This record gives sequence, structure tokens and C-alpha cells, in this order.
Amino acid sequence: MNCRTERDKECPTPTHCCAYTRVPTSREEANNEDIAFSMHLALRSHLDGSWTPLNENYGIFFAAGVPIAAATPESRRACTAAARFKTDPYTTVRAASDAVAHGAAMPGVDIELKSLKDPHLFRLASGRFAVAATRTARGGGADGSERSAFLLATSRDLTSYDQRGLVLLGPTSGVHRPTVIYNDAERRYVIRWHDDDGHAMRAVCADIIAAVGTTLPAEPDDTSEPIAASNANDVNATSVRRDYGIADAVPGNEIDITEQEAATLIARFGRVYNTGVTVPSMTVSADLYDGEARDLIGSLGRTTAKLQYSDGSTAMRAVDWDAAQLAALADDAAAGRL
Repeated sequence: MNCRTERDKECPTPTHCCAYTRVPTSREEANNEDIAFSMHLALRSHLDGSWTPLNENYGIFFAAGVPIAAATPESRRACTAAARFKTDPYTTVRAASDAVAHGAAMPGVDIELKSLKDPHLFRLASGRFAVAATRTARGGGADGSERSAFLLATSRDLTSYDQRGLVLLGPTSGVHRPTVIYNDAERRYVIRWHDDDGHAMRAVCADIIAAVGTTLPAEPDDTSEPIAASNANDVNATSVRRDYGIADAVPGNEIDITEQEAATLIARFGRVYNTGVTVPSMTVSADLYDGEARDLIGSLGRTTAKLQYSDGSTAMRAVDWDAAQLAALADDAAAGRL
């Protein structure tokens, strides 16, 4: 999707945004397990229906690590992403590393690294965004939370995320492919998933954010079809995969977003390109001769250009001047021929 110029034509209201993970390939392709098992986003073109991955098909939202019980509050602060989280019921019980005694934390030991799968985008009652997903161990393996919980994160515009934590559901024998919708008429969130046996389940709550850390009562969902037990926890099952034309994509779901929301995503995660360049102007007085004139012309070689980019960022770069032209200009200035 090319939305760099006539955005009104290329990003109509509404457009579609897809959340997905990927099948891991290799580190050389920037798609090993750490990258593949994160939430990716893509936008659909209204012109031909094709999907374009954002951020060069790289992850956009990653699950934060969780500290083990033996990690002290001081050591947890050394890991910014995990500092706000407490140990949860699914964290491995083990001794801390020596780093904890010095107020530090060792990732992968004192902080359990996490991944995610089955990302599901939805709107909060406020109109902002949220993500429900199955949290996994690093690399996509089970970490125990899939037995009775799902991961929740919120976002103002899908460019940055606030991971809230786990919403617990019970009693249930597995929480796979969790989905959430807000029912305007009933003013409550409806959470749906399938258990280990493929049975459809659901839970409801008035405030999904307040539900983090609590246990919501689970009940059978008569409005959803069961799935084969063998596919309940298999995101790669042929029966549940769809082709989006994106390399190695494992789709989650799609939502409608506005033109402005799409433009914000493109500005942040689209391919960044140069939009302009400025160089300070210089005036050479005809009254200058000899050394003064040469010094002034010579200062051009130290001039830098300011570059503007499509995401609003700027950068200063040196100018690759033609040395012969500058020398000739200096000769003319010194001789008073300008």
C-alpha cells in the first residue's frame, strides 16, 4: 500500500489492519523465534485487496519478560520492560543469579523471557485499541499461562503499547485463541476461546483492564462452534490458516481502522523516505580578497545539510563537495573575480 502522496485516495475510511505472527525462519532473515512470536501488523489496500506488512514485516508488539520470585524489587528495576510486573503463578520457582545481590538482573534467568501467539486486536469502550494474546515461553513453547489465562495490552494508536498483564479465566482446561469484543448494547466485554478439547468457552466483564490479575468465571459458549481437539493449540493447522500473501504469516484477526489511524501507522512503521534537504546560505562579499576570501570559501567544506524524513525525523549530514570546484571558486574570490 503506497500512502506517501495522495493519502485520501490510498487510505480511505475505513481501511483494514491485520494482526499476525510468523512461522520462524532464521536470524539472518530477522525472523528467528524471538521475532516471529511477536505481534506484526499489515494494512490492506482498497485498490487491489493486497496486504502490506508494516515495519518491514518485523514485530511491533513483544511480550515483556516476567521476574522470578527470587528477584528483588531493586534488581527488577534493572530490566525496564519487566520492572512493573510481579511474579505470576506460572513463573518457574528457582534461585536467582548472583547479579541480583548487586541490584541487577540476568535476562533468561532472573527475568523469564516471553513470547506470544494468536494476537487479537479489538476496540476498548473508549475507542482505543487493545490486544489479547496467548503468552508463551521464549520461542513459542508453552509457559503454563495458556492453561487458564491470556495476555492483555492496550494502545492509543497501535504505535506503542502498555502491557497490562494476565487476565485469568476459570475454571477452564486451556485458553487458546482468545478473542475479545465490546458489546455496546450490554456495556460489557465478551471474551471467547477454545479449551484443550476444542470446546467453545466464554467469560464477560464490565472493565477488561480492571480484570487483569483477577479470575473471571468461565462458562460454555453455545454461540460458537467447537473445533477439533487436535487443532485447539495448533496455530499452524491448515484448517485455521488464511493466505494474506505475507511471507510466513500466521494471521490473528482483522479490524477496521480510520484513515488517520492508518496514516499514523504508516508514518511510524512504513518505509521511511527523504522528503527534503536544506543547507545554510552563504554570502561572499565582493570586498574580500586573498586569504580572507579563501578562508570563507574553504568554510563551505565544513557545511552540513539538514535532511527531513517522512516520519518527521531529521538528520544532519556532511556534504560531499566537488573539491576542484571549491578550489576554483576560492581562486576567483581571492583574485576579486566574483
